[in-house]
Amino acid sequence: MENNYKDNRKKEEKRPVVFGLPKLKDKVLAMLGNAFVENDLEITEYEKRLKIANEAKSIEELENAVYDFPQAHEIFPSKRPAAPQQPYVSNSPAKTFRDAFDEADYFTLIGDRNFTQLDITRPNMKVIIGIGDTMFDLREIAKKFTHIRIESYSLIGNLKIKVPENTQVKRNLVCLIGDIKQRKGGKNFIQQMFAGNHQPSPSPLSHQPPITLEIVGFKAIGDVVIEFYGEDY
Repeated sequence: MENNYKDNRKKEEKRPVVFGLPKLKDKVLAMLGNAFVENDLEITEYEKRLKIANEAKSIEELENAVYDFPQAHEIFPSKRPAAPQQPYVSNSPAKTFRDAFDEADYFTLIGDRNFTQLDITRPNMKVIIGIGDTMFDLREIAKKFTHIRIESYSLIGNLKIKVPENTQVKRNLVCLIGDIKQRKGGKNFIQQMFAGNHQPSPSPLSHQPPITLEIVGFKAIGDVVIEFYGEDY
């Protein structure tokens, strides 16, 4: 008895859906006609799908006639896209720092790290520093790249970046405890105190093409300083 019940259940699950087939068939035929008129289907493909629609004995077979139509979800429930899953996003700094290890180009647990254009072999790089200062000297980077993206993650330490005077900077760096400063490079301590926040402008005398620097990532404790240098650096 139990086996017969299971067999009957399987047969019921495999029964084709036919309710509403005539109305849906009219809609599919209209969709095919419009697609042919608007030159979305060639004559051979149109005739093939027209035959599929006319000979369809179930909803499942009818779907095959317009399986790749963008508007198919409007009449076939099975074609309706599922609601997008909203990923869980954690704002935890620890999680942000931990996830950054996946594709890091450079990693230093304790200690300072200095980079020049010789160390940068591609325009996108990811750097992780546990405890220590990080310095990027990009004053000659235009010889390699005119658009560079630095993704930096650091727990404790300062980040300094030296760039040409005609650099456009895009900042998307989260800094919990510390400041983000832009200033003219090459000045002494007293000059820097009164210089304020430097706003770079393209220099017609620059010997390098203008570059774009994008800075992203996370810094727990420490300052971020961007220094702009002219030709006389």
